Amino acid sequence: MTDQTPATQDSDDYTLNQILHAALTAHGHQVREEDGKLIPDFAVPAALDTLAYVSQRHDNAVVTRLDVETALPDGRLLYEAYGDVGATVEEALSGNWENFQESALHTILDAFNRRRSKAQTLTLNGIPFDAYTGNTVTKYAGDKPELPADALQNAIREALRRARPDRRIHFVRFYYSQSAGETDCVEFLIDNENQAFAETALARLDWPRREHFYSLRQFLILMPQEAV
Repeated sequence: MTDQTPATQDSDDYTLNQILHAALTAHGHQVREEDGKLIPDFAVPAALDTLAYVSQRHDNAVVTRLDVETALPDGRLLYEAYGDVGATVEEALSGNWENFQESALHTILDAFNRRRSKAQTLTLNGIPFDAYTGNTVTKYAGDKPELPADALQNAIREALRRARPDRRIHFVRFYYSQSAGETDCVEFLIDNENQAFAETALARLDWPRREHFYSLRQFLILMPQEAV
């Protein structure tokens, strides 16, 4: 993670704001704090906050969850959540942070600074959006699975078309996991709300059947091309 340790709020709750503050500063941003939230000098105003906590304890492992909150200019609060396991709380929190950093941090930086060279234009519901797509984050045991990458991107675009988003900032997340040859989870969320029609369609993709666990996560931000 970093050489900084998470600040403890109580026995099982932690904040990673100090680490997030350092990451934003490392990317060239001035950051002020207000009411416990981080407010970077983004082109599009936003406030960020984190809460991490222990969700499960086992004899040889700890499971933690990290929630990253983004407060938007229109007052909405959107969240990205990350779960991970480790032998210690610190190890599990390191996994949480690395997941966020790999999947969403740079997407947020690009979108809220309107780095349009990093975006793809999508017209949805008659509205032109800049779509900022994060890295596809995969986790797996054994050999790396051959995932249906092209079909997945086409299915995500079709799901967004059918969702008919309005002229606001939207957070989109897709997650798929499988173990012992059976699908464990299919999630497609827009602004933290499940889109059942999309989840049904995405579950039908040609996912490889394997005995070993694997998962895939994709995060993207839709930023209206008109000022928000």
